[in-house]
Amino acid sequence: MARKISYMNLFVIVAAAASALLACSAQAQIQQVALPYALDALEPEIDNATMNFHYGTHYATYVNNTLAALKNATDSGVRLPVATSNLTALISSIKRLPSPLNTTIRNQGGGAWNHALYFKHLTPPGSPATQSTAISAPLRDAINANFGSVDNMTAALSAAAGKVFGSGWAWLCYTGNSSADLAITTTPNQDNPLMGQLPGAPAVSAVGCTPILGIDVWEHAYYLKHGPKRPAYLEAFWKVLNWQQVSKNYDSAVQGLELDLSEAAPRALEAPSKAVSAGSSSSGSAGFGAMAAAAAALLALV
Repeated sequence: MARKISYMNLFVIVAAAASALLACSAQAQIQQVALPYALDALEPEIDNATMNFHYGTHYATYVNNTLAALKNATDSGVRLPVATSNLTALISSIKRLPSPLNTTIRNQGGGAWNHALYFKHLTPPGSPATQSTAISAPLRDAINANFGSVDNMTAALSAAAGKVFGSGWAWLCYTGNSSADLAITTTPNQDNPLMGQLPGAPAVSAVGCTPILGIDVWEHAYYLKHGPKRPAYLEAFWKVLNWQQVSKNYDSAVQGLELDLSEAAPRALEAPSKAVSAGSSSSGSAGFGAMAAAAAALLALV
């Protein structure tokens, strides 16, 4: 015989489901990644002042401006082709976003994505992860196949970074091409290879490739310590690069997963879909799971 559900039990179930949904929504929001090291931990290669300025001001501003633009779109009822919580999907869909949001996501969202990758693959100098022995076997094999050696690759990427005119980025990318699955490319400003070839932008080689390693050559990344001496910064960069994280990035790219730019596990790349409201998020499946759990609890009482 079915048991009666008290109003108190029903209230608890509904409240738990609502709380879970809110938690999922909060976790899904684009966020500034937490550093796995202290701001002064990269000394003497990257100084504390630069880290405070670069991470604490520039990167934070890109994240906040991205969130503000998405909130404005939400408030205006704009419908987007991807979820607003998925930064990778957003920057990969620049050409499909309405104006002026597309420009904001290109500049601010690009800055948020690029810096998330950058800060997450740095680590204190002298740590085991900075040693070439920390490179995973699959990544080392790919580097050797495409460039001949790790030294050749780092020299080529440094050379590309040194030639970027003004502000921009130099990237080691996964192309998915079986004959040459790694490539070096550069982009201006906060552009990213995932954005594709953008109107008015310099030609991007290996367009659409997934960055697994990025060197920021905006002056805010090095000017406080090195002044105009970009080569000195590039030399220091390799001493704080976390090869273990780069190896994880490569593994995720090969598996078709988004790079882990947060503390969450990588997720499958989001395929183009029907338009969703700007207030929607990819936490929908998690929210549904919370609702299903609540429903199961409800059924257990009847």
